[in-house]
Amino acid sequence: RLQREIRVWQHLDHPNVLPLYGVYFGTGFGELPALVSPWCKNGDICTFLRGRKGESAILSLKLRQILEGLKYLHECEPEVIHGDLKGANILISDTYDVQLCDFGFASMHADEEGSLNFQSSSTKGTWRWMAPELLANDDARHTTASDMWAFGCVVVEVLSGKVPYHDKRTDQMVIIAIAHGETPFRPATFIGEPWEVALEAKVWELALDCWASEPDDRPPVKPVLRRLKHLRANFL
Repeated sequence: RLQREIRVWQHLDHPNVLPLYGVYFGTGFGELPALVSPWCKNGDICTFLRGRKGESAILSLKLRQILEGLKYLHECEPEVIHGDLKGANILISDTYDVQLCDFGFASMHADEEGSLNFQSSSTKGTWRWMAPELLANDDARHTTASDMWAFGCVVVEVLSGKVPYHDKRTDQMVIIAIAHGETPFRPATFIGEPWEVALEAKVWELALDCWASEPDDRPPVKPVLRRLKHLRANFL
């Protein structure tokens, strides 16, 4: 997994993707080499947004930056599938920009003529953010569509500060819920300015579209990003 993470991460260069500076093989970090990247003192997006509930302009901007980073990954040649998109893997830089990180479950897909095809191990990511097709089939592969499902789950975190399916105490309960077609429920409606309530309702609609049960029915990242930009232009 570490070798795969290095092979994927070293090729990435985008403002909304955490850069990899290098690999440290010295002592003091255990048996495995250490991956060197910038220190993000603001923590992950959930930590950063804690206490900012209702600041809809900030929330929608961060979601837009997440989509910008995801769009870059999906449009790479070969395309890069993140494979474990969640709040804990979305850091906030010193300039307060989103940076996607942790490519340990990432995969690179080449086209039919290409040779690159790195896939994750039997562990496929984190249950609460995992698309149903990954649970239904042991041989299922991460795709851009499964990344979009995970983005919908990140919307839950950004709007509520809670993990998706937070009412389910165990992973087993989450797996059963997903198997029965349940999607994360909407966080409590924010009581604020009417435009803020309306904006969050529209953002929630984006999440619902990302949770289509059939992967082919989920929108790609580009139109979702376009819709979010349109929302920000209309509401802000």
